[in-house]
Amino acid sequence: MNTNLMCCMLNILKEIGQGYHEKIYENGIAVDFEESQIECLQQSKLNVEYKGIELGYFIPDLITYGNILVDTKTIDRITDHERGGRC
Repeated sequence: MNTNLMCCMLNILKEIGQGYHEKIYENGIAVDFEESQIECLQQSKLNVEYKGIELGYFIPDLITYGNILVDTKTIDRITDHERGGRC
């Protein structure tokens, strides 16, 4: 399952390259998910609760398999932060 997800997410980057807005990559991933018959919801609103109190909501780019959230991000360069360096 996770291998298919990763392949779909990397396909758009390989095909069109870098430099586009996050929405372009989100839409491309959604296309690949559909072609791979991976169930996907795009821009669904999720309520966030803590100790029974609603804190607000979160809208991830994509939700697959009912519980895997995909939120695309673009950056200018990879730093130690992205590599998992010190906080």
